[in-house]
Amino acid sequence: MQWIKLPRIEPLNPGRATVIRTAQTTVLASGHPSNNGSSLLGPPQKSSPSNRGSSSSLNKRNDSTVKIDRVLGLTRYVLDIGAIAAEFNPIAKAVVAGVTKLLKVAEGVRENKHTIGTITTRLEHLINILGTDPTAGAVFDSVNNGRFEKMLDQLEEMDHQGLLRSVVGSASDTDKKQLEDMTRDIHAIITEFQLKLQLEHRERLLEMRRCMEEVHGGVKDAEAVVVLSKLKHSEDAAYEKGQQETMAGKRTACLIGTRMEVLKRLEVWVSTNGDHRVYWLNGMAGTGKSTIADSLVQFTFTHGLYGASFFCSRDFESARNVHLIFPTIAHELAHTLPSVYRDELLKFLKSRANPTLGSLEQQLTNLILEPLQKVSHLFKHNYTIIIDALDECDNDHVRPLPFIVLLLKHVEDFTRAELRKYQDRLDLHDEPLALVARDIWTYTQARLHEIYMDHAHEDPPFWYTNDEVATIVEHAGALFIFAATLCKFINSCLYFPRRHLDQLLTELTLSSSGTSATQTKATQHLDLLYRHVLSEAIREDDEDKDHVLFVVASVLLLSQPLSCGDLAALLGGFYTFGVIQALLKHLRSVIAVPADLGKPVRAFHASFEDYVTTRGRADDRFYIDPASHHAKLALRCFTVMSTALTEDNICRLPLSVHYSGISDLKEHCSRYIPHTLAYASYFWVDHLAKVLTESSMSEDLAKALHVFLTKNLLRWINLLATSGKLDRCIPMLAIMRKLLLKYQLRDHELFSLIYDAERLVDKFYDLIHDFTMQVYISALPFVPRNTSIYK
Repeated sequence: MQWIKLPRIEPLNPGRATVIRTAQTTVLASGHPSNNGSSLLGPPQKSSPSNRGSSSSLNKRNDSTVKIDRVLGLTRYVLDIGAIAAEFNPIAKAVVAGVTKLLKVAEGVRENKHTIGTITTRLEHLINILGTDPTAGAVFDSVNNGRFEKMLDQLEEMDHQGLLRSVVGSASDTDKKQLEDMTRDIHAIITEFQLKLQLEHRERLLEMRRCMEEVHGGVKDAEAVVVLSKLKHSEDAAYEKGQQETMAGKRTACLIGTRMEVLKRLEVWVSTNGDHRVYWLNGMAGTGKSTIADSLVQFTFTHGLYGASFFCSRDFESARNVHLIFPTIAHELAHTLPSVYRDELLKFLKSRANPTLGSLEQQLTNLILEPLQKVSHLFKHNYTIIIDALDECDNDHVRPLPFIVLLLKHVEDFTRAELRKYQDRLDLHDEPLALVARDIWTYTQARLHEIYMDHAHEDPPFWYTNDEVATIVEHAGALFIFAATLCKFINSCLYFPRRHLDQLLTELTLSSSGTSATQTKATQHLDLLYRHVLSEAIREDDEDKDHVLFVVASVLLLSQPLSCGDLAALLGGFYTFGVIQALLKHLRSVIAVPADLGKPVRAFHASFEDYVTTRGRADDRFYIDPASHHAKLALRCFTVMSTALTEDNICRLPLSVHYSGISDLKEHCSRYIPHTLAYASYFWVDHLAKVLTESSMSEDLAKALHVFLTKNLLRWINLLATSGKLDRCIPMLAIMRKLLLKYQLRDHELFSLIYDAERLVDKFYDLIHDFTMQVYISALPFVPRNTSIYK
């Protein structure tokens, strides 16, 4: 795992969508007050005052008819006295005007004249604002929150009882206090309203300014989007993709209270202008590197220090392609850094037809370093680039160490400062074991407690002791994945999880007496745990043993994860959706089988695949031979394509039409190119290549390849063009041609077909890429008639 810290740069305010606010009012209902038997706002209420006490609150009235009558009554009254013109916020104005009118009744009493005279003046000003300012209604509603409606109710009640016109001696202390409280509340509401309205006006001015800036920059931004699209990048390697995986248990941040020393060290490194531009976090599989990386991303997000990230993963083709790392980082930096970097990057992208081609060093220099160096004087604070799990990349045998050496070679370009030390390194497996054990203890305790709570009402209930936690921690060593897998396994046991914990702890204790010569000390107990999980899921006498292993091998060795339904369609025959679900039922501690049928099935951690595919580590009963299973997957890919590629125009599109002009192209592709067919079309070469690098091609596989190339080659090319994947065509054919040569598979017809197809696509690439059915209409007629592909 590697991180790069960029020099400081001044952040700009992010663009905001234009927000148009409209005044909102709340229509509420009330009873009808009266004055000496004749209401100011309508007929007298027939119910007694005691009954009104339970129904006068505007917020509690639910009768829509009463609400409408009330609003109409208020509006008629306001219009009668000519207080306002009903242009804006009529309901709010009516409520305020009603309060004003009733307070003026009380103003006539000598004792109330000064106090109420002041408040009615402010209320009349408020009415004027509500009638002339379209934004005032929403602000008033947010401040008022129903208080004016409540006061209107109270004033109506007092007016109904004749208390507003009372002389001093006739009004009770309670009535006087109620009126005084009301005037104070009105003062407070109006003061807060005026302040918020001023802030609202200021915000609207700022919003208008931002809108103008966005309008002026809109054309430039639209052009930038088009140019940036030339950067072929990986969305599957994005941090946000990992957050989706979190829901399935695939990716998580560090549990609170764990890895504190490591995280503190990294947070200090990120936050300070120091001498380390590259930080290399090293550690064997299962020590928690990705979890720490996830936590670091969250820290940089929170503190405004995030630049970009690339989370490598075996699960996704684009996320394991090392040649997409720098283009993906550049693409994200164009969105996270200020526009000055993006402008410099765009200049380079406009000057090149294929800006992502070239070596890794050329990508690093052209896409990241040179644009940054030109704007480095604007940097005000650090930005961090995080690259995780480089060992899961498999392109061209580019391994982590050479990649890191490349970064270190250019480390001085990441800063203007003179560095004392170019890089720092932390080996997680060399961290003090006491600190690691403390963190694994905290994690295990938390997870076992969750299991205890989940099974608290069962008979017998689940329980555990601190001694058992200590045993788990002891056997975990430095591997967090051991504790995580053990807890997942116990939690996945539907019946008697306590018994399964007993069995597992006994087995771990017995294993501690010796270590197999083929096992390393670091992985011994993890291997034992995986063996135990598989033993519980696959019994010796289980007639489905081979089926379980076949499905497990498929999940682990697919080039891209598939959902249960799509996996069933690929494997075919016996392996229906229900069968796959049943076969994986007892393996959910090592393989994620999401409840969402559209989500992919995959292993929780790469160490499980390492275990079952490594001779000497895996138990003979559970060993999976990669080459043998890749041959089965390649055969299934050819079967799927042979069955599905029965039409030249698979998506039934109009002829010779530009793909960009077909508005529902995605819908056509989704309907006629199911995920299984897409997978087979994109990855058959991957599986075939892994067969030929380990063993020879079987007769069945050779026959399937021959049928595909002689019967469906052009239809396959057309499918790639229709689905927007034509760029895969020539590289896939080139790989196949080189494999035939390398392993001396002397089939002249196949070699000629592949070679001719390469030339055809290369020569007519733009036509085939842009227009429907051009592989048949424009390309094939110009192919020499003596070529294999024409015949």
